[in-house]
Amino acid sequence: MTMVAESFKIVESAYGKGGVKILHVSKQGSVHTIRELEVETLLTLNSHKDYETGDNSDIIATDTQKNTVYILAKQYGISSPEEFGLILANHFISKYPWVVKAKITISAHPWQRITDTAGRPHNHAFVSTPSAVRMASVLLIRGNIPVVSAGIRDLRVLKTTQSAFVNFVSDEFRSLPDAKDRLFSTIVTADWTYRKINKELDFDRAFSTVQDTML
Repeated sequence: MTMVAESFKIVESAYGKGGVKILHVSKQGSVHTIRELEVETLLTLNSHKDYETGDNSDIIATDTQKNTVYILAKQYGISSPEEFGLILANHFISKYPWVVKAKITISAHPWQRITDTAGRPHNHAFVSTPSAVRMASVLLIRGNIPVVSAGIRDLRVLKTTQSAFVNFVSDEFRSLPDAKDRLFSTIVTADWTYRKINKELDFDRAFSTVQDTML
């Protein structure tokens, strides 16, 4: 009997921490601003020795990654999900020379200021407005510029008229009639990638522009 030696090749070894929840409060005098985020960090190292020989000497523990999210949020604040993702990705690449790729994914829960009867926004009172979830992603590969993407999840929209669906394929499997006017509802998912990242780019304004354009 001939024995065949088994072999394997690790093609993807990213690991990290997900579900890191943070509510960040920024105070400018009496005016407070909040950001509620959920962060996922994924790191790829320059070797597979942890998988191959059980050597964990280069492993940045997932608990350490979680702590890093909280510490950097306290140190630098959170001006936007994309900018915070850039801070995290650059930190992992610059601090740990053996990290070759960092991917940060962030979801942001929307809040709005409560307004009084005169329409004036409250300085420190907010209401949850879960009309959609804002997404941000930063991918940084050592030696390259970061790739910053953004997106929208769970944006529910509905029209009660002026939506038609006609002249589609008609064959022996069709049972749906033409509808010249119907109620239309869908849940929008959208993603986009920024071509250029510079100081002039306002991520919050860009997100609002995309969402308003879709609606």
